[in-house]
Amino acid sequence: MARTATLTARLHRFTLAGLGGAILAGGVGCVSQQEYDNLADANLANSERLAELRSENTGLQQEIERRQGRIGELESQIGGLEETRNSMRDQIANAQGELSNFESRLRSISLSGLDPETDRRLRDLASTQPDLMTYDADNGVIRFTSDLTFASGSSTVRTTAQGALNTLASVLLESEASGYDILVVGHTDNQPISRSKNQYPTNRHLSAHRAIAVSEAMQKAGLPAARVLVSGWGQFDPLTANNASGGTAANRRVEVFLMPAGSFRTGSADLLNAAPATGSDASARQPSTSTPPPIVK
Repeated sequence: MARTATLTARLHRFTLAGLGGAILAGGVGCVSQQEYDNLADANLANSERLAELRSENTGLQQEIERRQGRIGELESQIGGLEETRNSMRDQIANAQGELSNFESRLRSISLSGLDPETDRRLRDLASTQPDLMTYDADNGVIRFTSDLTFASGSSTVRTTAQGALNTLASVLLESEASGYDILVVGHTDNQPISRSKNQYPTNRHLSAHRAIAVSEAMQKAGLPAARVLVSGWGQFDPLTANNASGGTAANRRVEVFLMPAGSFRTGSADLLNAAPATGSDASARQPSTSTPPPIVK
């Protein structure tokens, strides 16, 4: 725009110069031929320069119009990019919402195969009684420490353990857990029965009676007996290698398995094969070909 103004000024200046020459020629009167020819040549040169400037001015005007058109195109593109940015922001917000929902759903999934609510209730229960019981979420197993649940060589549930069994029964009575049957399995270490041998001839007898005692304690709290199966492994399914000098407390336990309803009606062989694995692998167990299968009631 500044250059256009300059050209316009120059056009005015050349025009005035031509007019001044003409006035001078007319006002002075007679001039020499040489002076007249000089003035004519100057006027012609000014006219040609004026035409050039006009042409240049036209070109500059066209360039300005072209650039203004390009500016309009760029402004239109900027508007389109802003719309795209806003659309992408909306897509990102939607994706973040979907991701949040997915993470929430993922957190609610129980890796144990139990429903999320029952899994949560069992975790909470175990956290309130860390010395008495633990919860194995991977296998859906509640494990009671026999040394705190029973006196040595006894199958009578201690009063201090009864409250936890009542709470467990209430969890298993919730609608979310109503689709599970319960398998209660007793375990011991490998130390022989001594003072209660007349009542429990073998560790398998003691483990089975302890499982029965836990089952009956939950039944008194309202758990239907038809949902419960009991078994005794004795010393034959240890969590860790038994200590020959004094037994191993970790192996003295009662485990409560939650299994799909109807699992106990498929036959003994199928049931035992379907039961979740616990403890160490098979090589850590101490089975004997002369030992009868677990007592099941």
